[in-house]
Amino acid sequence: MIFRREFSIRSNRAFLFGLFLICVYLRSSAAEISGQALPVAAPASVGMNAAKLDQIEGLVNADIADKKLPGAVVIVGHRGKIVYRKAFGNRSLVPTVEKMTIDTIFDVASLTKPVATATSIMILVEQGKLRLNDTVGKFIPDIDDPEAKKVTIQQLLTHTSGYRPDFDLGEKWTGREGMLAALKKEKLRNPPGTRFVYSDIGFIVLGEVVQRLGGNEFGGSTFISDSADIMKVPDSFKSGEIQTTEKSLGVFTYENIFQRLNMSVTKFRQPSTGGAITNSGLQIPGKEFYTDSKTLQLIAPTENIKGQLNYLGSTFAGDEKSGSHILRGFVHDPTSYRMGGVAGHAGLFSTADDLARYCQMLLNGGVAPAPMLKPAREQGRNTQLVDYALTNVRASETSADTSKVVRILSAQTVAKMTAPYVVSEDGATRGLGWDMNTSFSANRGELFPLGSFGHTGFTGTGIWIDRVSQTFVVFMSNRVHPDGKGDVGPLRAKVSTVVASAIEDTPIEMYRLAESIYQSQVAAQVPAFRERVEAAKRAGEQLSANSHQPSAIPKNITVLNGIDILERNGFKELESKRIGLVTNHTGRNLAGKSTIDVLFEAKNVKLTSLFAPEHGIRGELDTEKIDDSKDEKTGLPVYSLYKDGMRRPKPEQLKDLDAIVYDIQDIGARFYTYTATLKNVMEEAAKLGKPIYILDRPNPINGNDVEGSLADEDKLSFIAAHTIPVRYGLTIGELGQMMNAERKIGADLRVIKMEGWSRSMWFDETGQTWINPSPNMRSLTEATLYPGIGLLETTNVSVGRGTDTPFEVVGAPWLDGQRLAKYLNERNVRGVRFVPIRFKPNTSVFKDEQVGGVNIVITDRRAFQSVRTGFEIAAALRKLYPTEWQVDRYARLLVNGEILAAVKRGDQSQEIEKLIKPTLDEFARRRASYLRY
Repeated sequence: MIFRREFSIRSNRAFLFGLFLICVYLRSSAAEISGQALPVAAPASVGMNAAKLDQIEGLVNADIADKKLPGAVVIVGHRGKIVYRKAFGNRSLVPTVEKMTIDTIFDVASLTKPVATATSIMILVEQGKLRLNDTVGKFIPDIDDPEAKKVTIQQLLTHTSGYRPDFDLGEKWTGREGMLAALKKEKLRNPPGTRFVYSDIGFIVLGEVVQRLGGNEFGGSTFISDSADIMKVPDSFKSGEIQTTEKSLGVFTYENIFQRLNMSVTKFRQPSTGGAITNSGLQIPGKEFYTDSKTLQLIAPTENIKGQLNYLGSTFAGDEKSGSHILRGFVHDPTSYRMGGVAGHAGLFSTADDLARYCQMLLNGGVAPAPMLKPAREQGRNTQLVDYALTNVRASETSADTSKVVRILSAQTVAKMTAPYVVSEDGATRGLGWDMNTSFSANRGELFPLGSFGHTGFTGTGIWIDRVSQTFVVFMSNRVHPDGKGDVGPLRAKVSTVVASAIEDTPIEMYRLAESIYQSQVAAQVPAFRERVEAAKRAGEQLSANSHQPSAIPKNITVLNGIDILERNGFKELESKRIGLVTNHTGRNLAGKSTIDVLFEAKNVKLTSLFAPEHGIRGELDTEKIDDSKDEKTGLPVYSLYKDGMRRPKPEQLKDLDAIVYDIQDIGARFYTYTATLKNVMEEAAKLGKPIYILDRPNPINGNDVEGSLADEDKLSFIAAHTIPVRYGLTIGELGQMMNAERKIGADLRVIKMEGWSRSMWFDETGQTWINPSPNMRSLTEATLYPGIGLLETTNVSVGRGTDTPFEVVGAPWLDGQRLAKYLNERNVRGVRFVPIRFKPNTSVFKDEQVGGVNIVITDRRAFQSVRTGFEIAAALRKLYPTEWQVDRYARLLVNGEILAAVKRGDQSQEIEKLIKPTLDEFARRRASYLRY
């Protein structure tokens, strides 16, 4: 009876949702039948608050002043009309300053995924050429990995394919042929359909599927150019390798989407001929390509080529003159660049106005005004910047009757494309090509409802669409210009929040109904997703820490840390600067040379002082106080940042420095004090206006998993520096940026990013040498256990300090190991078993005493949750030893009053996690703004 009632509720909600969508789309389509372009309206005339929209200007200009972006274009549409349309700042800073204009053409980066590729896939679905459950192997049969052949089109669209984020650009290849060769040998890192990993590779595959199914008598080799009568078939297409039934992604999207939508500027771009070839095999643009100054002038430049190519394991190998050339009209994404500028994941160029037309098409249920087509051959144009688009347009098709309605997608297709699809065990969702509610959803802002959708682009672009209120936001910037250091993540979120707050004509009941329907759709899908994950584990498809193959990540991956990047770049960021270095023995380059020695020996840098955290400059001390000293090898002074009453640098120690550099390996747990040291150093640097550089390093226990309660604001200390969970899933550079922004430190913080690292990596997948970060952190296993087991060590139990296996055991003289192990094993805690033992610590708690306890054995580290395991042990101690275990001492590292009260009540881990979930969800939204990998 309960099941039937629940099914009935869900069915009714689904029915209501269908009616809701039909009403939304019919209402919008009725206004669109006239076939006119989007009109402009005063905000108040369509139910928007103009005063609130005016706040956008201050937000954007503030970030421009802070050098987070050179300029931007923002367009807001509501109920089929444009209510806000404005350009800010500059589109170019280097080599000349140019003012931003509304018609600026942007490299939209990953907006290519939904706008071009996903839309094309859905058109092919409508044409009956593929189905969403078709597998990759059906279309690309020569892939080596049999599991990759089983990946479905839907899994590619929702980033649950199992592919890693991108190819390693340290491997030298170019063109479509090179991509196909790399794809052929590419192996999945997770079983299909079991984990959300944002993947460019997945959308490159989708782009290839479009090419193979698009169908074109010229084999996808025709182009439309800004030049007069320039039609060129590249040599690679003349080889006969490309089948005559194919049509390039650029041609297909132009014919089926952009031309029909009158998105007159939107297209893929690539150089036609010429250009110097670097020894990386990548084309470098020359001035001779830019003969059409009008078109070129409208394109927002991005980064210099040297910076652009120093991503994803690649290194720039050209001359300095070529490397300093600013990309303009050439795609910024390095993988798309090496593929010639046309790829399923990136490569599209567009304007804010064109994207506004696209957004409105979706809100119209797939209907758009009939386009005024641009003639295929314009006279008087002379450019060699080739636009991928159709040239064989019949003369009769060069003009169109704008009174006719053009349908790009059916309403059913739009509904399916923008429905929520669960992609994680905790209910994160994506659309088909769209983001909805994941760690990438920051640009939804705070107020747009769950179920709204959008996407961002790495270069600084973004769109968000809310069908409930019939509103869209287009945000366009080139934040990577000129040096790749800009950041518009928080700004995009703020703009969306302001826009949502300005909507005054949408009843609150509509929002509540939409979110209720969304939540029921998610709840209905989560059990099936969890079962897929469990089935994969049972089948042995998800590899664990203790298997013979630790992961599916290629074994030849080697991550370069910030110091390696700095060294490779000739220390240009620190050129001629007097620097102080905050480090310890973990600060080493890939070759094992200490960062102290690397910087001391650099000819163009002056290292003048060292600063040591807890455990000292060599990481060997386990005392409550570290004194100042002198480094024997360099003779430099070593100032302690772990002394009584002084755990931050003094002003006199910083005043003569030009910059401070931080290079210490973090462990990924909140109470590991190196993070507090970083916060203190940032605060002192900010007071004196000194820049601080973080040389980033991996989170050794991966950058995806987030666990545990947040620290209470009123309980922060040196062992809880910020209101973050016990396990926060950030690199030290990302955490530094979060603390700097959220604690309003105001430091001039610059992060030297790693190369080759991805969020799912554990330390043993980085190719780096493990160095004990502190005396009792002797292995990756201990680091994995530390967040949960470490919470217990301030109570009256031993966590193994003074043994050979710290944090792998828990015990006390009053504890019966067999009883505790039996209880915990009966709890069926995921990824772990408990073995009864007896041990004798030789230092620390219960020194030289025999204690009973348990050995904690991780059986599957990808399923194992350290903090939950810690809560299970705490709950067991509270239940089995209510008088012996001193629960109040658990508060010191937990620093959360609500959760301490739950433990004292005897709540089990499931109840504790329910209490934690709302704040953990909020942290996920905060965290998304600071993810850099």
